[in-house]
Amino acid sequence: MPIPKISEVPHAAKLSYVSDVEGHWQYFCNFVELNKHILCKDANGGRDSRTALDLELEGEDTYFVFGGDACDKGPGTLRFLQTMVNLKHKYPSRVFLVLGNRDINKMRWTAELADSEVERLTTGAVPPCFWVSKANAPLDYIKSIAADAEKVAQEDLTEDMVRKYCTKANLYRYHLKFDAGSDGEFEFRRQELAHMQARRSEEVSDDEVVASYDEQGAEGGLMREYLQLGQLGVILGSTLIVHGSLVDNTPQMLRRLNREDQGFVPIVNCVPIVPDDGTGPYEIENDVRQWLTRLNSWGYNMVEEWIASPTWSSPPTDSSYAQWLQRGGAALIAYGSGTPYAPSVVYSRYLSPLCMPLQYPVDVVNQLTSQGIKAVVVGHTPHGNAPTLIPHGNNFILLMGDTSFSDMKGDKAFAGDNRGNAVCDMSCNGEQWHIRGRTQNDRLIDYQVGSVGGDPFIGQMEQLPETTPDADRHFVKAFLPEFPRFDRSKDAYLWCSIHGFRYEYTELSAAETQTLLASCKQLERNDSTHSMIHCCGRTFGHGFGENDDTIHLDYIWNVLDANRDGFCSKSELMAACSQEEIRDALALAFPNLNIQSVFETLDANADSSISKDEFFEYFSAAMDRCGGRQRLDLFKALDTLKSGLISDARFEEILVNIGILKERCPQIFRKVDLNKDGTIDCTEFCKWLGDSAEDDIGHEACQKLVNYSQTDFASDQNV
Repeated sequence: MPIPKISEVPHAAKLSYVSDVEGHWQYFCNFVELNKHILCKDANGGRDSRTALDLELEGEDTYFVFGGDACDKGPGTLRFLQTMVNLKHKYPSRVFLVLGNRDINKMRWTAELADSEVERLTTGAVPPCFWVSKANAPLDYIKSIAADAEKVAQEDLTEDMVRKYCTKANLYRYHLKFDAGSDGEFEFRRQELAHMQARRSEEVSDDEVVASYDEQGAEGGLMREYLQLGQLGVILGSTLIVHGSLVDNTPQMLRRLNREDQGFVPIVNCVPIVPDDGTGPYEIENDVRQWLTRLNSWGYNMVEEWIASPTWSSPPTDSSYAQWLQRGGAALIAYGSGTPYAPSVVYSRYLSPLCMPLQYPVDVVNQLTSQGIKAVVVGHTPHGNAPTLIPHGNNFILLMGDTSFSDMKGDKAFAGDNRGNAVCDMSCNGEQWHIRGRTQNDRLIDYQVGSVGGDPFIGQMEQLPETTPDADRHFVKAFLPEFPRFDRSKDAYLWCSIHGFRYEYTELSAAETQTLLASCKQLERNDSTHSMIHCCGRTFGHGFGENDDTIHLDYIWNVLDANRDGFCSKSELMAACSQEEIRDALALAFPNLNIQSVFETLDANADSSISKDEFFEYFSAAMDRCGGRQRLDLFKALDTLKSGLISDARFEEILVNIGILKERCPQIFRKVDLNKDGTIDCTEFCKWLGDSAEDDIGHEACQKLVNYSQTDFASDQNV
């Protein structure tokens, strides 16, 4: 029986939403356990299941939306995909699968992982994808694997040595690592196959993993069916749901469409067109419902085009965009990639440069509300340990539901788990949303919001002057009820401030929150204040899996290049240095140099501006010369919890272990903890190491730390 293509259900009453499961089976089971409208009869909530869950929607007026990104970051992708496909078939008019970038990019495999590509690989004929053209070429990656395995330098590899490692398994690993943001997914798939078949992981061969991937996109394959059942958006009642955003202010999209002056690109009226038909990348459709109907129709047609022509008609020989269009569905693949050539509801975001929440532009909100849309719900961009509400006055709200980096490197459910225990159910009844769940440290979350009514504090920011920098602002993230509720004065609101990849959380009581919001004062830290490292979008690694150095350099560069023209002027450098974290980063790489000297050093060709290439090359080299990278590596070795922070107790433990008297430790800690938040972050630690010669108190400790090798720290059971 054909599945109906539905873009809108005008009178949807009850709606449940979850997004960005990304192969995390335990997380999805935790969500189902929380949800009031989805029934699971499996033992232990299905957490130990070797097959898909058999779910039921309770009530005839209940709808369910999965917001996209089913795959890639955990050993549960196959079971989750099958669960979603089964649920869609069971409730074809009440279950909606919104496609995310991690779903759409699986259309690539049928061409890019064809047997013919493995043959081309041995000759070096396979180029990097157009959206990561500066990444290692596939053959370079193969050579690095071969050199490590054969224990020879790359220049000493023979042709036979290289050919031995030109396998489809390694080509999958290359793409997962460099252009799919899924480093480690190959092993996750091995683990899941082993679990589903009651085997040990080491018993599952590379060929079996490859066969699992190949089968997904083939006729009758699970991923193919999932894509056919999916859509790019849906309107349920007065709520519009897409994966990414309805507005884009990412630098690459602003540059591509020449919108730097405007500062944003509206997506809600843009219908893509096949890029090579001569009519341009998109058309304008101002009726929101017609826009969504046309967008979904375009997406359905692109999937069918891919099924009809899944392999290359002419394989690419370079990394230009045009070379990658020679296959079915190429326009949708580009639309869901990191560099879409038309405004994309899949791969877009709308946040401040430091990733603080932003209200949608007034014209966009007016267009939506005038046509009956009172709420927009998105995923795609990880935004801390709980959903983020962005209120827009009366009549309109924006909800961000991706919490996929709630507990970076927490490794709770499996090695590589970045969620930890955090989970939230987002359910809507009419126009009222109920958010329930818990944070990564098991604090309960429970509040209601809506375009009208609900908790008035959620999403609010301090009433500070407009000139206040983002780094000094906070917003109300969630309500945390105390349990048991004998004393309601212990209920708290979770306040959040985002500094790129660093999130700072502070708890205030309801009375304190009300007082702060009624004043013109800035939030003051208290004993509950703590920081965590999260991920928030492409700049910080979402989508590509860059290493830590690249993530930090990208972040610093995005602050330096304030006008997004690809260069940093002296005035931009001066402005960026008003931010403490930029000053600290530059001081780490260029100790004892003033701003003028730093600018002259980075401006290698003396053209009065710093290019991105100059910045990356010279900053990275400077880090090596001054020992900055060694300091970063030392911090990572000491940060055994991988939280990006070292507590006072952990720091004392480290110092005592290397021979520092315990009574001296608090004094040293106070010296290192520059912002007095009770923890030491990487910048504070590295700055302390660099300044230690001027500090008699900590000089001995610094010297012992530097002399104590990283291997010793990693292996020492007492640290």
